Amino acid sequence: ELKVQAGESEEEIKDGAGMFRAILAEDPNQQDALWFLGGLAMRAGAKDEAAGYWNRLLERLPPDDPNREMIQQALTDLKKQ
Repeated sequence: ELKVQAGESEEEIKDGAGMFRAILAEDPNQQDALWFLGGLAMRAGAKDEAAGYWNRLLERLPPDDPNREMIQQALTDLKKQ
């Protein structure tokens, strides 16, 4: 997570993304990996990929999860771009 959030170089961010992809390979429902990979995809301009990660995450959250609103807002913002 730190490599993605605080990475000082593209290399560090790519390493962090690779780690999240490896986590998803082991656990396709891992929420942090879905969130951060969606953010990285959005940053790279891959809107469909970002939406895919975030929709998968949204499907896995319980209806009363406080993070639902944040994810729904991210998806709305993504459509506006």
